[in-house]
Amino acid sequence: MPKYYYINSTTQIQLPDKPFAEGGEGEIYIITSPNKFQGYCAKIIFKNQRSKNKFLKIQHLIKNPPRKILNTNGIRICWPLHLIYDASKQPVGFIMPIAYPQSIQVYELTKPKIRSKYAGLLNKFEKEKNTDALIRRIKICINIAHAVYLIHQNNEYVFVDLKPQNILFSPDGKISLVDLDSIQITKNNKVLFFGKVGTPEYLPPEGFGIDPSKCIVPVSHDHFSLAVITYQIIVGCHPFSCSTSGAYSHLSEKHELIKNGLFPFGSRKAYTKPSEMHKNNYNILPQELKNIFLLAFDGSFYNPKVRPTSNDIGRTLFSLLPQTSQKKKHSWIMKLYYSLINKRN
Repeated sequence: MPKYYYINSTTQIQLPDKPFAEGGEGEIYIITSPNKFQGYCAKIIFKNQRSKNKFLKIQHLIKNPPRKILNTNGIRICWPLHLIYDASKQPVGFIMPIAYPQSIQVYELTKPKIRSKYAGLLNKFEKEKNTDALIRRIKICINIAHAVYLIHQNNEYVFVDLKPQNILFSPDGKISLVDLDSIQITKNNKVLFFGKVGTPEYLPPEGFGIDPSKCIVPVSHDHFSLAVITYQIIVGCHPFSCSTSGAYSHLSEKHELIKNGLFPFGSRKAYTKPSEMHKNNYNILPQELKNIFLLAFDGSFYNPKVRPTSNDIGRTLFSLLPQTSQKKKHSWIMKLYYSLINKRN
């Protein structure tokens, strides 16, 4: 049976019986009517997650969208647009733009190999099969960096839990940001609405001492998360993938290595040992990109304010893209491609 909800006293929306996606806080439905909401979806929040503060936060997001438009140049920001009410006039969720068709979590690009169920859709992103795959991945990283930059432009929003699972990409390389109702909202350096707990593999070193449900989280926190995601998509592994030795030999989990600044190409590299694949792929990177990662994962350990921003990351990647097919044949991208091929031999 279809489900009916309301935006106001005169506008009713219809949802299908079953959601097309589900998250930790609610279910996502395609809006079937009225026609003016084609291209939009509804998030119905689970009953045990509903609270007055939750809906006050969503209302704030609706009234204060990012200054830039929400759908531009292959980037879709799935921002709350309208609250949804049940027949008793109680808020139950919100309407937002739906992600681009056939979108998949960017998490798929952080794995060593794209899963077979996505092979048909994503073959052109498979680094070991397609010489242009790395270029497409770099373009996705540029779009992600730009999307993060657009959110940060308000100077009041911090993702807190920026991770590949909350970023979607389509087969033609378009980006959608989702789960935006969980971000931190501040004004004049005071928290209006707190974020939620971050994912350890994407937390900066200083993030392990911050409780985002009680304390303000600085934007440099997101910059670290973005750098990790970028590194995974391009280099092919997490930046803190390595074994340890000496005083740190008892550490093995990535969040432990992050907390102790054990980036395998940074100032504490003597205590780490990355795999040959990891080392080769990193060494192939142009120095401009190495500098970004070194500052993100090592040089900002004691001073997060110097960490590269989304703008720094996006501009650097854009400057390194080959401008002609002739240049591409001799670029660092081709060297990295052949490194990935050779690791199989």
